[in-house]
Amino acid sequence: MAFAASDFHALALLLGAAAAVGVAAVRLRQPLILAYIVIGIAAGPAVLGWSAPAETLEVLAELG
Repeated sequence: MAFAASDFHALALLLGAAAAVGVAAVRLRQPLILAYIVIGIAAGPAVLGWSAPAETLEVLAELG
């Protein structure tokens, strides 16, 4: 299975957004897990649409 460049860009965007929201949560003295849940909901297909159900994401989800 080969990853496309767009898959790496999407993954990098999600990780960067999670890091940014995580830093904001720590500065606001909120639990880090809350920040990860918020970015997961926001980046999902229902709100911002940064990630869509795809075979690549299913494989990554199984790894975690």
